[in-house]
Amino acid sequence: MPDPQARVTIVMTARERHSLTLGAIQSIVANTRPPYRLVYADCNAPAWLRDALAANAPAWNVEVTRFDEPLWPQEVRARLADALETPYTVFIDNDVDVEAGWLDALVACADETGAGVVGPLYLLGDGVQPALIHMAGGRLVETPLSNGRVLDERHTLANSDPRDVTDLLRRERCDFVEYHCMLVRTDLLRAGILDPRIRCVHEHIDTSLSARKLGYATYCEP
Repeated sequence: MPDPQARVTIVMTARERHSLTLGAIQSIVANTRPPYRLVYADCNAPAWLRDALAANAPAWNVEVTRFDEPLWPQEVRARLADALETPYTVFIDNDVDVEAGWLDALVACADETGAGVVGPLYLLGDGVQPALIHMAGGRLVETPLSNGRVLDERHTLANSDPRDVTDLLRRERCDFVEYHCMLVRTDLLRAGILDPRIRCVHEHIDTSLSARKLGYATYCEP
């Protein structure tokens, strides 16, 4: 049973492969202070993964929601939205490792700023070489046209060594964050900010733009 004191539901979806799923779940369990609700969205997972999830779900306190059809992650998120009851939802990919205190920091940012969407500092690495920054929040350059607008996306501090830019790593408003790890106010999910028609590549940008239309900012909390 979900802990009634939990303020956050963590929803993990498969990104490009299944092989890192168990490690990603174990990272959350080891580095996240309860209470929280953890849901793994099993969408056509291979048999070995389903067996491992079934065997470890009680110990990890993870709920497995199964979909027996091919779905894009954004379609899965939209289908789960009505079943989410905590004030906040974190969507996270199944190839992510988190550090201790990650969830508390995201929630504190949302609580203190009123943000609708919050993302962390994203690092990219292989576990052998020092990780580099993938993105410290995203920026959009908007060019209006007669029949719409063109959006040019930019990743702040991309490919930087985090040790070299510590003075630049601070909580700040940005234009978008990514579904690698993204906290969203659950009320916004019920308001329909997840568009399942935008299935890949730019769904994270659409989510922040949709939140902005409703008056909610996006923040990066490194």
